[in-house]
Amino acid sequence: MISTLRKFFDFCNEEDRKKLYLAIVLSVVKAVFAALRISAIAVFAQGVIEDDMTNSRILLSLGIMLISVIGQIVIGLKITMLQTEAGYHSCAHKRIEIAEHLRYLPMGFFNHNSLGSITNVTTNVMESLSDIATRIIMVVSQGILTTTVIAVFVFAFDWRIGLILLAGIVIFVLWNTFMQKSTKTVAPMKHAADEAIVTAVIEYVQGIAEVKNVDEGVVKLGGRNVKDYSFDSLMKNFSFVFQRVYLFEDTIANNIRFGKPDASMDEVIAAAKKARCDDFIRTLPDGYDTVIGEGGASLSGGEKQRISIARAILKDSPIIILDEATANVDPENEAELTSAIEELTKEKTIIMIAHRLKTVRHADQIFVIDEGRIAQHGTHDELVKEEGIYKQFILDRQEAASWKIAE
Repeated sequence: MISTLRKFFDFCNEEDRKKLYLAIVLSVVKAVFAALRISAIAVFAQGVIEDDMTNSRILLSLGIMLISVIGQIVIGLKITMLQTEAGYHSCAHKRIEIAEHLRYLPMGFFNHNSLGSITNVTTNVMESLSDIATRIIMVVSQGILTTTVIAVFVFAFDWRIGLILLAGIVIFVLWNTFMQKSTKTVAPMKHAADEAIVTAVIEYVQGIAEVKNVDEGVVKLGGRNVKDYSFDSLMKNFSFVFQRVYLFEDTIANNIRFGKPDASMDEVIAAAKKARCDDFIRTLPDGYDTVIGEGGASLSGGEKQRISIARAILKDSPIIILDEATANVDPENEAELTSAIEELTKEKTIIMIAHRLKTVRHADQIFVIDEGRIAQHGTHDELVKEEGIYKQFILDRQEAASWKIAE
């Protein structure tokens, strides 16, 4: 714990470190005010034991208690302001330092480290440091000081009660040490989850941004250059169904409404029926009001995909992007998912990223990508007639389909 405190103070700049030190000094004063309650109780208890409960003794006890409470409130407010300012300013300065440092890093660094990882550090991690970590560090510091001061007061009052208090402190320290070791296994998992979410969001946003920032040629939507659209206007024209669907820890209905936040319940149910997920939703404990786990952990892959499709149907955008939407679906859900996709793509422009032949063979135009460049394009019938990657892919799949396990 002491090493953690030292690391945190080293993390802060000199000005903010002084604020935190002042907050700790004030914590000692606050601890003294807190310990005054023991004196108030002692005065009152002594009067009861000696059968000497005079008005002056009662007023003295109440006066000491009142000073204790007011002192803690006033000092506590000052401590809170100091630690809030120090935490916010330290992390703000660190964000600027990181940004300046990133400017001079070689491009290889960004090739080996995902943008999601870097962004997670500069956003989620820094936010936790400025808010949660600062409060925890200060609460722990204040707790240690307050406990020490109160223990001294208790020992001065009665050493036997002091020993009982000391035994309680030892038990707490042992349990706290155990809890710290447990969190060491959970913290990396949370960091990885945060990083995955940030990466997914960045990939989603960058996908649209790259449509606007082409190197050559023009991308048009409705006869207009996409650069003439605002980002929000462009986003309204697209719906996405990804291979890895992310669902929020919320009701099924609200997860579907993600495509159209102001949608009525009737619209949600209609979209779910078209996406072939109404039946399984109604079998859940609370139907559309069932709260699913983070990431949709309580649903199968096919069920999550169909809810994702319901979102897209509800949004009703003219352009649908299917990114490996059927790649990892089990056979039991494939028929339902195929029907859902057919419902989604009616009278829409479809951009489909896929490796499965039967998923793309009926497309109006197939583009074969090799090492980031378009190697071939045409219809299925045109591509199978020319030598190239697509034809070889077809032949390899046919050969693989004929394999049998020898007896």
